[in-house]
Amino acid sequence: MGARGLFAVGSMVAATILLSGQAVSATPGWEPISTPNPGAGHNVLLDVSGTGGNDIWAVGQYEVRPHVPRYPLAAHWDGTAWRKVDVPIPPGKNNVSLNAVAAIAPDDAWAVGSAGTTGDLQETTLITHWDGASWQIVPSPNVGDTNTPNQLSAVAAAGPDDVWAVGYAAENTFRPIAQHWDGHAWTIVPLPAPETGHGVLSGVAVRASDDAWAVGYARSSTARSTTEPYVVHWDGHSWTRVQTPNSDASGTRLTDVAIAPSGQAYAVGATLWTTWEGGTTGKAAVMRYDGAHWDFVNVPSFNTEGTRVSDVTIAPDGDVWLTGSNVAGDSYARLSAGTWELVRGADVPSWSGPAEEALTMVAGRIWMVGRYYPSSNSYAQTYAERSPVLY
Repeated sequence: MGARGLFAVGSMVAATILLSGQAVSATPGWEPISTPNPGAGHNVLLDVSGTGGNDIWAVGQYEVRPHVPRYPLAAHWDGTAWRKVDVPIPPGKNNVSLNAVAAIAPDDAWAVGSAGTTGDLQETTLITHWDGASWQIVPSPNVGDTNTPNQLSAVAAAGPDDVWAVGYAAENTFRPIAQHWDGHAWTIVPLPAPETGHGVLSGVAVRASDDAWAVGYARSSTARSTTEPYVVHWDGHSWTRVQTPNSDASGTRLTDVAIAPSGQAYAVGATLWTTWEGGTTGKAAVMRYDGAHWDFVNVPSFNTEGTRVSDVTIAPDGDVWLTGSNVAGDSYARLSAGTWELVRGADVPSWSGPAEEALTMVAGRIWMVGRYYPSSNSYAQTYAERSPVLY
């Protein structure tokens, strides 16, 4: 689904969530599932995707020892357990991450990210492919010269010969990039340039070969804010920027997007503003495309300062699921029959977390991955949980 980008580990104290003044405990049937933690430093899962109840992939990164080196992490759920699967590391690279994954079939999955070295700017796009037996690096293009950092943040597929990956390149200013797999090679596809010349793509979703959305943010073109959503649509021929509303203050940044079978789309991110002390704060932002326009959506319990939405997915029947945190803890929000419902998920005995990073709907269940902190002085550990069968 979504994906993430640079690994920033933070802490968020887990607590009871309040809804309409009532304490919300763990939801019956939701359960945490043990995940691999190969590193002695931070371990985190950043995205999840699957084709069935015994074929689910989660990707991220781990630190061999605290802070360096950083290597890609891929874990596979075979219906019984999560198991680490080796991912090749480009020669000479020791700062490598997988930020997103898209599973098409048991023998066809893509994972994307970046590969760099500590101490320099030579960070390049990284694309790997699962063929049913192993992960293999597939050549991918980069923007700029060898000193231009490139990173892929998200990947999504309409089919085995129609896959999109998006991200950014830091070429003088940040520049959004999109790459397409046609069954033979990955190629750069032109994007409309943000008016200010600065933009990033963080999420992508594909419904068909002529219907894909990618979202991120750009430097604002108006004086009243510093950033604005950057949203582009693929119609089968070209990417076109689509206008969206923006919040006041510092503006809105979008990080992920999902498309319903009907063509309706949801995008999530954060609305930011500057505090009187000069710092930055924010709250969760959710936007909906109704077939004609993008507009903000009010999600109760995720509409106050300190809230966060990290990912969105849409069930086959059109139910919308968000994962993130509010000021009281971590949770999900579900839109069903026009009403938003707060869903607690599983209880996790921990000092902090889980910090949800991504979720997906597979075989009628919600699967979520992220990280948590077992104690106040521990490094981040990978985390996964799933719902009971809901659909």
